[in-house]
Amino acid sequence: SPPPPPRYITVTKEQKKVHKETLNVVSYYSSPVAPYTPELLEESRAKLAELARADLERQQLEGAKNDVEALSYKIMAQFSEDEEELTKVSTSEQREEVTALAASIEDWLYEDHSLQDYKDKLKELNDPAEAIFFRLAELTLRPQAVTATKETLEKLRALMAKWEEDKPQVTEEERGDVFAKIEKAEKWIEEKVAEQEAKAPHEEVAFTARDCIPQLKPVETLVQRLAKKPKPKPPKEEKAEEEEEEEKKEGGGGEEDL
Repeated sequence: SPPPPPRYITVTKEQKKVHKETLNVVSYYSSPVAPYTPELLEESRAKLAELARADLERQQLEGAKNDVEALSYKIMAQFSEDEEELTKVSTSEQREEVTALAASIEDWLYEDHSLQDYKDKLKELNDPAEAIFFRLAELTLRPQAVTATKETLEKLRALMAKWEEDKPQVTEEERGDVFAKIEKAEKWIEEKVAEQEAKAPHEEVAFTARDCIPQLKPVETLVQRLAKKPKPKPPKEEKAEEEEEEEKKEGGGGEEDL
């Protein structure tokens, strides 16, 4: 029998439409506090920045004032405790000048000053006192540095004498270069020590303990470089002509003339 005829079903789909409409909105505020306008916002930011700047300046002023006051107390105390030692490197006029300035700080601090005024006063108070303290420290450190430098130069001189036997790869000319640098450093020390001895203890020093360090660097650098110089390779022993001939004969001895 023939197949049944197809059945069709009608389906209805729902279509959605978007409707747009422009609304007119009027804003208003019921609070008594009005919102910030761009102008008011910028003005508030400027005020906050100025307050922050003023607070920072106040902190800096207080810090600078405290630095001046603390330094004045420190100087007065040190000059009182170490008076006997300070007489070795300063005159009574120099000490009186520093202590008088430190004593005047208390009255000076009652006045109003700018940040730069405090910085200038701190330098004015610190420089002469620090110069005296520095000379006192150098009174011990400088001779120690001179002694240590001389000892190092003597050790390097002895090392070159030892290398003459132990390090044949270091030539006589290279050792001579080391000796020349040693003598140059020794001459510098001799001249500076004589210059310092000619000065009065309260005068500016001719050289410092730290000045001795660079005098060793050229010779120490050269010695370190030469110490890494490799030993020469031993010469190859050439075989005697007779031995070579013998080996040639032994190598061809198995062949017979036909």
